[in-house]
Amino acid sequence: MIRRSATAKKFRAQAPISKKSGLARSHYLLAQVTPEEKLAILRYCKSHNLSVSGFLAQVAIQDARAKKKSGQEQPLTITINLPASKRAKLLYTARLKEKSIDRLVEEMIAPSLAKNRRGPGARYTLKTEALRYYLNDEEHALIKKHMEKEHLSSRHYLAQLALQAIEQRGPRRAPKR
Repeated sequence: MIRRSATAKKFRAQAPISKKSGLARSHYLLAQVTPEEKLAILRYCKSHNLSVSGFLAQVAIQDARAKKKSGQEQPLTITINLPASKRAKLLYTARLKEKSIDRLVEEMIAPSLAKNRRGPGARYTLKTEALRYYLNDEEHALIKKHMEKEHLSSRHYLAQLALQAIEQRGPRRAPKR
C-alpha cells in the first residue's frame, strides 16, 4: 500500500474532477523565458490562482484561434543613434528614393524578417529557462499548425504572448473576502 502525505491528499481533493475540454492533456510544449519573465509569470499566476501550465496553454490557444488579418500593421517606433555622416547618408538615400526614413528602413528590414526561418537557433546568448505547458491532442495540433504557418518558434513567441497578456489583464485581481 502506498502512503500519501497529507498535502498530497489535500491537493488531490482540491484538483478539478474534469477538464473543460474533456480530453487529457498528454502533450507538452516549452516556453523559453528569462528569469525575470518567469518571475513575472509566476507572480501573475499566483495572484490570479492559476497554474502556470494552464495560463501558458490558454495564452497559446487564444493566439492560435485569434482571427488575424495578415495585412494588419502595428506601428513600432525605433530610435537609432548614428554619427552625423551616416545620418546624412541615410537622409540622402531616402531623398533619392523619394521615401520617408521610416519607409526606407522598413524596406531594408522587411526581407530579413520575411525569410522562412524560425529564429536564431543556437546563435542567441539570452539566458533562458524552460516552462512546460500541457495540451491535449486537439490543442497541440492547433498550436503546432499555427506556429508552422506563422514561421515562429513557439518557445520564444509564447514568452512574448504571456507578458503581453499579463500587461493587458492587469497585475492583480482584487482579494476575495
